[in-house]
Amino acid sequence: MDNKLVKIFDWVDEHKEEIFEDILESVAIYSPSEDREAVSKVIDWFRNKAESMGFDVDLRAEGEVLSAKMGKFEKTLGLVAHCDVVPTGDLDMWTRNPLGERVDGKLYGRGVLDNKGPAVLCLWCMKGIRELMGEYPYSIETIIGSREEIAWTDIDKYMEEAWPLPEYSFTPDGYFPLYNREKGYCDVRFIFKKEGTSEEAELTEIKAADASNSVPGMAYAGYGDFKITAYGKEVHSASPHRGDNALIKLLGEMERLGVAANSYAELYRFNREKLSRSFDGADSLFLKRHPREINGEEMGYTTAVPTRAWLQGDNLILNINLRTVYGTTEQELHEGFSKVCEEYGCSYEITTMQNPLYVSKEIPFLKAMGNAYSTVTGREAEFCIEGGTSYAKAFPNCISFGPLFPESEDTFHVPDEYLTEEDILTAAKIYLASFWFFLANEK
Repeated sequence: MDNKLVKIFDWVDEHKEEIFEDILESVAIYSPSEDREAVSKVIDWFRNKAESMGFDVDLRAEGEVLSAKMGKFEKTLGLVAHCDVVPTGDLDMWTRNPLGERVDGKLYGRGVLDNKGPAVLCLWCMKGIRELMGEYPYSIETIIGSREEIAWTDIDKYMEEAWPLPEYSFTPDGYFPLYNREKGYCDVRFIFKKEGTSEEAELTEIKAADASNSVPGMAYAGYGDFKITAYGKEVHSASPHRGDNALIKLLGEMERLGVAANSYAELYRFNREKLSRSFDGADSLFLKRHPREINGEEMGYTTAVPTRAWLQGDNLILNINLRTVYGTTEQELHEGFSKVCEEYGCSYEITTMQNPLYVSKEIPFLKAMGNAYSTVTGREAEFCIEGGTSYAKAFPNCISFGPLFPESEDTFHVPDEYLTEEDILTAAKIYLASFWFFLANEK
């Protein structure tokens, strides 16, 4: 093995305790996206950490995006992460401390995986580049946003301010090996108006997931002195096949029991005929089917998942989270949603929409990343498609790259979120090797 790579690997191992300590410190600051005061505290933590490492630090987008940079070259290589998190949800479902705990070779806590732990690795990667690789004709910049789990107003402001963007970058917000394709993202609210009165008890409350991008593991409806509760398995909404949707179960049970039977009969029928049968958007939301393969690369299909429900006056709002396949247009979505409303007597509102991502695997930086992955793991560096969405969509020539491995347990957005110490250190070595393979050819 190249002596430089040996030094890189040794350097990561020498600093592992500091890396673990920093990850747990960041996770100890609970920062759900909507709590802007808490998010500001964790941005301050990352700013102080970057300054202590000697980087040039700048708060941008009205304080919602942090830039940590070294070098003053015209061209820049970037690392993109975020420091906001989804809510912890039902704390009774956690067996470990959601504010950080180290047990049996694992770091637990909300944000350890998504995405504070990887954001910490970005800063340590920059430190390693500076200490191990010397000067090259690229600046290195870590960009940390704070609204990734909700509407990306932070990135919108960042782009409006017209900051220079990295030529190449990656975001450690998914899986290895290399995800040069991401499905698009859409949240749509279907609004079911109350029709008459219920033959049974009146519905007074309904609740499912706290975040629109999580399959609910528990959902409940209140009516009178009674409550109906349904249980499933909470997972990231990009992977609905891995979970068990409690909201779908709840709506089915409400229909069976006749709760608000006359008031929301069309919603129950929609759930029974469409949502409970398939999370394929072409089946459930009348969307167009697109090719499953382009240029020999798998593109998947559009998933549509009910995630949240609530009462707004006499209306019942149902949020459906979509991951749209490459080629899907906004017009197609409107046509499908309009058909749903025509069939089931509701109206709709799109609250968030992001286009699918497709980045050429021929880009030199991506080739260096693939070389690093293969060298460190001994595995083939395949290019894959991701159902989740990441900041990669916002930056040129940017893809999702780790930190999870194919065999790792997916704990995005679920109780007892964790990363193993081994995965953390291996990911750090891959990231540093990626920069080494690229920069060594740029002398």
